[in-house]
Amino acid sequence: MPSNDRRIELVSIKELKPADRNARTHPPRQIAQLARSIRRFGFTSPALINDENQLLAGHGRVEAAKGEGMTEVPCIRLSSLTKAEQRAYVIADNQLALKAEWDFDILALELGEQLESGFDMDLTGFEQAEVDQLLCDARERSTQKREPENDHPKPSSPWKAVSRIGELWTLGRHSLICGDAKDAAVLDALMAGAKANMVFTDAPYNLRIDGHVSGLGKHRHREFAEASGEMSMSEFTNFLKASKPTKRCSGSTFTRS
Repeated sequence: MPSNDRRIELVSIKELKPADRNARTHPPRQIAQLARSIRRFGFTSPALINDENQLLAGHGRVEAAKGEGMTEVPCIRLSSLTKAEQRAYVIADNQLALKAEWDFDILALELGEQLESGFDMDLTGFEQAEVDQLLCDARERSTQKREPENDHPKPSSPWKAVSRIGELWTLGRHSLICGDAKDAAVLDALMAGAKANMVFTDAPYNLRIDGHVSGLGKHRHREFAEASGEMSMSEFTNFLKASKPTKRCSGSTFTRS
């Protein structure tokens, strides 16, 4: 059995030689990421070499260190391995790492917190598009995996409206009005002379809720007023014209902040 009594030694990069047949390639993008990681965290994982200073593991890290101007790197010498074992280890070091799996919910939580803190996500090894997709997938899973006790309780009495048409709510520095967003007077009351820098709208599709929006079978949403499948083609066309974002916003709720 190979000895585990191995010491870390500093070896000149000029003395290190790549493996004769290293099947693992390191594209420039990865080398650049490794270099940034070394710059931020240091050379934290020693390269593995044999008695002839041939690299068994750490080709990419050594190449990145060279680009960062380092002249020597920490190494562990695997003197007890035979030539056959050394060649096998070059493959195993890369392949065994691929056998690991991610807990994507925990990964999304970690990446999300790093993103919120303003940390450079490139240092995690993930591309920004990958981070966005992981966070999106995690949010979608969280809505599909809700336990029954976390669902909204069913009301014991018929639903009753809390807000009423014309009411203007002040929520800190935000304002919210209940009314027809196609009505210029409603928007004037909300905006109080101010002009919006940006508008987000979600015009209804004139499609009935019943039979189309079911919340994966768990929930049954109510129909809403206007463009919920009751309009003819011409009526719906006029509705959309009246709710053009450049003039007004469609829907029953419009906010100002």
